[in-house]
Amino acid sequence: MEQSGIVFVRLPGSSLRLFVGASLCLGLLLNATGAEPATNPAPFLVQSWTTAEGLPQNSVQAIAQTTDGYLWTGTKGGLSRFDGVRFKNYGLADGLKSLHVRALANDGQGGLWIATLGGGLSHWRDGVIRTLTTKDGLLHDDVYALASAEPGGVWLGTARGLQYWGADGFTRIGEAEGVNGPIASLAVSPTDGLWVSVEAVGLFRRHDGRCERIKLPTSKSSHPSSLLVDADGEVWAGLGNGMVLRRREGAWIEYNESHGVPFSYVHCMAQGVAGEVWAGSHEQGLLVFRGGRFHAVPGTDPSIRAVMVSRDGVVWVGTLSGGLNRLTPSRAMAYPVGSATARGEVNGLAEHPPAHFWAATWAGGVHQGPLEKLELVTGVSALTRDPYLRASLRTSNGNLYFIGPTQVVRRD
Repeated sequence: MEQSGIVFVRLPGSSLRLFVGASLCLGLLLNATGAEPATNPAPFLVQSWTTAEGLPQNSVQAIAQTTDGYLWTGTKGGLSRFDGVRFKNYGLADGLKSLHVRALANDGQGGLWIATLGGGLSHWRDGVIRTLTTKDGLLHDDVYALASAEPGGVWLGTARGLQYWGADGFTRIGEAEGVNGPIASLAVSPTDGLWVSVEAVGLFRRHDGRCERIKLPTSKSSHPSSLLVDADGEVWAGLGNGMVLRRREGAWIEYNESHGVPFSYVHCMAQGVAGEVWAGSHEQGLLVFRGGRFHAVPGTDPSIRAVMVSRDGVVWVGTLSGGLNRLTPSRAMAYPVGSATARGEVNGLAEHPPAHFWAATWAGGVHQGPLEKLELVTGVSALTRDPYLRASLRTSNGNLYFIGPTQVVRRD
């Protein structure tokens, strides 16, 4: 059984709309809009960018978005700004002291904080990069983690401990309370202060000027490999050996392999606009937490190093060797063109004005209106006499053209 019509795919957060006009098999439509597979609660379109498209290196370890909307990626080969089409790369000649970028953070003032291994802490603003190293008071030139503070300030985790950078320069944090050694991850809570994971030591919370050690309800790992504070103020901690912890009202909830967590380290986490939590694992790919469990999301490199949800809801993923990935929800919807007894193959589609469409068909003439209610164009003798059309076109001045084997019809 066949049905003619339009399949409409819209990518949220993008101006791109994809329309497919053809005699479409009904089975394809059912597959596009029917039940979703158990391992993927929503279908996603995955697009990747690598060095072939201008990325400086294919290991993307950090992703951030600045207030101007640009996306930034930190790789083992330098820093890059992405406008959705092109990459602008920054390296040693631009002020970085190391090309190995480990973490990124929005500074809240239109700039970007950049953590590097071997090159200290850098800051980008208005196209200029300034770098701070041990010569300026930094504890160590290996900076592993960043967390945004008030505008102008930043929390940073180094190979030797935790620091804060502000108007008075660098300040050492938590040394007397045991916050010593490499900092694995940082996360800021608007109510509970700063959460700090120290490698081989444990988890700390800095609140009211002091660092308190927080006991984890497991002996499987000495410290979280990743931290996230969600919109409700709950703390998520990614551990090794297939475990994620969630702190709610002072108590820990454990998610393990019975909840879909793979036997792998969770390197990074981020929250989506709908409240879902995204998690990138060391070697088991991307996960999303919905309905009380984690679900595998196929389509990306299995080794995830960074995940971020941009302000428009698009999920961006940094991988070990697969470059930068973008995930956008997709859903195919079918819109009939013409009546059940007089339906033509759709050969062309134009949009003018916005959300008003013109569909050119073979044997069915032209239909116009919103996609949900396309109506036959009548009163045009050329289209009535010869309703067989091959294509449609909208020009920059707003004119519409409908083209058939024997005629071109223009609508001014």
